[in-house]
Formats: sequence, structure tokens, C-alpha cells
Amino acid sequence: MSNIIDKAKKYVTEYLSNYLSTDYNYHCINHTLDVVKNTEEISRALLLSEKEFDIAILAAWFHDVGYSKGINGHEKVSIDIAENFLIANNFLIEDIEQVKKCIEATKLSHVPNSLLEGILSDADILHIGNDDCLEKSELLRKELKQNQNKNYSDDEWIKNNIEFLTKHNFYTKYAKTNYGLQRIKNIEKLKNQFK
Repeated sequence: MSNIIDKAKKYVTEYLSNYLSTDYNYHCINHTLDVVKNTEEISRALLLSEKEFDIAILAAWFHDVGYSKGINGHEKVSIDIAENFLIANNFLIEDIEQVKKCIEATKLSHVPNSLLEGILSDADILHIGNDDCLEKSELLRKELKQNQNKNYSDDEWIKNNIEFLTKHNFYTKYAKTNYGLQRIKNIEKLKNQFK
């Protein structure tokens, strides 16, 4: 792991502990650590070059730091914080642009335009293909209640989750192959709860 990754890890960990509200139960340091781990897993499986690997991991570290300023426009804030950090650490401008595009790719409405963007998109929602998907979903439900005053009934929440898991599939072949089946099982589990 390169020096810039170590610096980013230290910076983001300290930044989130100092500036992120404890009302963020889902989009917290644990989620960031999960996304970094997911990004490493997918990147290694796809045999990225060292440079590509660093770009993807840096994007994973910074992708949600913008929640420190609230939910609205958090991707843009995350991009700005990442850019300032990377410029201060003499990261190449063209590589900074790729990090920014990867962070942008974690927007749910964004369609990835490159392999690296697809990796970040998948890494950010890889939990939908894990067996702890429903537990993670409850953390998000709590976060939405605390931060946006959104109070979902059990049925509303299950319906929203079925819609989300059905609509969002993975982009990389690796994620589809290794997490796609559990995503389908999670949808079935939710449908059974809804009946």
C-alpha cells in the first residue's frame, strides 16, 4: 500500500471522528471501512495496476466525507475535500480527476463510465449482496429518521428495500458473480416479510 493511501486513511479517519455527526448510523466510519475493504477485494480480483488500485482506494476513503456537511450534495463536498487533500499531497492532476469521477460514481443515479467507476459503484452497495443486508438497511432507516425526520413504517421500509435491491444491480463481473445470488436471496427474503 502506498504512502498516499496511509495518509488518506489517517486523514479521513480523523476527519470523520472530528466532523461527522453521530446521528449518521449508516454513513459513518464503519461504512467507509466496508467500502475500502470492498474496493480492495474487487480491485485485486480484477488485477488492477498499482496506479489504478491507488485511485480506487483513495476514492473509497473519501467517497462519503461530505456527510460531515449534511446529506445534500455530499458527493460534491466529498470531491472537494478529496481534491484539496490530494493537491496538498502532490498527487497528479489527471489521477485526481479519476478519483473525483470515482467518487461521483457512488451517486445512486450515476451510471459508471469506466471500470474504476464501476468498482466504486459496486463497492459502495456491495452489502445488498451480503447476508447482513437487512441489518445494514436498519442502520440506514435509523439514520434517515434522525437526520431527515423520515419515519418509515415496517411495510414502507420493506417495500423501499425491495425496490432498491431490484433496481440496483452490480456493474463489475466480479460483483455480479460473487454477490449477485445473495442479492436475489435478499429480495426474496424481503418479499416474504412483506406478505
